[in-house]
Parts: sequence; structure tokens; C-alpha cells
Amino acid sequence: MFGLSFCRAGREAFSMLCLHPMQLFAINSVGDFVLFLGKALVVMATVLIGVEMLEVSRTNSDNSPPNFYLILRNSMNVKNGLFA
Repeated sequence: MFGLSFCRAGREAFSMLCLHPMQLFAINSVGDFVLFLGKALVVMATVLIGVEMLEVSRTNSDNSPPNFYLILRNSMNVKNGLFA
């Protein structure tokens, strides 16, 4: 391992990026796709949890709607580590 000055290292990095634009494009495309898959997974998990909560509340014996404020408050407390 050897060290270069900041300006020389920056010049070499810039020249490498300019010499290989297709590799840079491919790496960025793969990264964007993985990021999209992660976002889609979070959205699907949120929807499935919400649908399950609505199904549980619909099959509730007293047919009362769930107290969403209480559910939200409890989920916030669990997230913050305050099991209230």
C-alpha cells in the first residue's frame, strides 16, 4: 500500500471514472435496483401487517373497530424501548 497526495489521488480517481463509464453505469444500475427491491419489501410488509390488523379487528367478537390510536402509541413505545 502506498500513499498519494490528495490532488494526485483525486486526478487518478477521476481519470478511472472517465475511462470506464459503462462499468460505473452498471454498478449504479445494480445499486438502484437493490434499493428499489428493499423499498418494495418494506411497502409489502407494511401492507400485509395492516391487512392482518384489519382482519383481526373484523373477526373480533364484539365487532368494535380497533383503537388505532392505542395501537400506534404502543408500537411507538416498543420502537423506543419503552414497554408501556
